[in-house]
Amino acid sequence: MTIRFLFANPLVWYKKAGNFLLQIGEQVPFGHFAIELETYGEPKVYESLFPKSQKVNRLEWNKHYTLVKSYEWQVPEHLRFQVLEWLEKQVGIRYAIEQIFFIGLTIIFGWLNLIFNKLVLNGNKAMVCTELGSRFAEKFWGFIPTESHDKIGLQDMEVLSLRYENNVKWQLKDEGK
Repeated sequence: MTIRFLFANPLVWYKKAGNFLLQIGEQVPFGHFAIELETYGEPKVYESLFPKSQKVNRLEWNKHYTLVKSYEWQVPEHLRFQVLEWLEKQVGIRYAIEQIFFIGLTIIFGWLNLIFNKLVLNGNKAMVCTELGSRFAEKFWGFIPTESHDKIGLQDMEVLSLRYENNVKWQLKDEGK
């Protein structure tokens, strides 16, 4: 079983303006994040987008996004079921449009980030695309965010991917912790 963090740009015209603003604000060449799971059969892509997070076949996802960058890890056999189960539970969660505005404000007004560093806007009741990745890393890699998952952006996810690219220690963190 292989897990991939996908960094991409949308192909549809009406998402390109927002995507461009994210790229400028975050100083990255992409505006969307998703997780691909390759098991038996066609790979599936899990992503958080408006109105709710979803799971689609990779071939279908390719019709909507152009891949800019990806990072890949092999899931240990003893965690395969838990990884699949966790990803499946993320499907159908509301997209947090208010969170995008908040992330944008903290990029524009850096001092807001100092004041609201640990602010939890919506917990795991709603999420943006990058939050799916940071919560995955916390659950299975022991990642401890220095700020709320609600504030982790694209640049943060690229740094996290680079950090764990060749140095992941798989584990299973309990939900109650």
